[in-house]
Amino acid sequence: MRHLQRRSPAETCARLLGVLLLAAGIAGFFYNGTFTSNEHIHDDMLGIFRVNGWSNTLNVLLGIWGLAATSPSGTRAYGYGAGLVLVALAVWGFVLGTGQSILSIFPVSAADNWARLLLGLAAVISSVVPRRATAGVPA
Repeated sequence: MRHLQRRSPAETCARLLGVLLLAAGIAGFFYNGTFTSNEHIHDDMLGIFRVNGWSNTLNVLLGIWGLAATSPSGTRAYGYGAGLVLVALAVWGFVLGTGQSILSIFPVSAADNWARLLLGLAAVISSVVPRRATAGVPA
């Protein structure tokens, strides 16, 4: 009988964030797919998340990375890398304030900032937490 191996927190987080960010990025293109540096050109996805072609592309790329990370070290690297990118964007967005744009390409809103901060922290924390050992399965 084959033992089922439990996924580490980093593996679970990479899969969940991968699906979530990929879906958000694809859905965002239905709202606005414009690639411009004009910070006033954006649309609000679900009425609260400001999106444009650049932010959608970032979400799609981070989502693909999360789904492509398959090894334990790869999922930890994703957690650290994607997590730090999301946290940095959130902090930068909080500093700039709602209605501004990061580097004149990523629109900023309070909802975007909080979502990026929470997802980024979850990714980084999941990379730090070790896998729990179970009977018959090495940690």
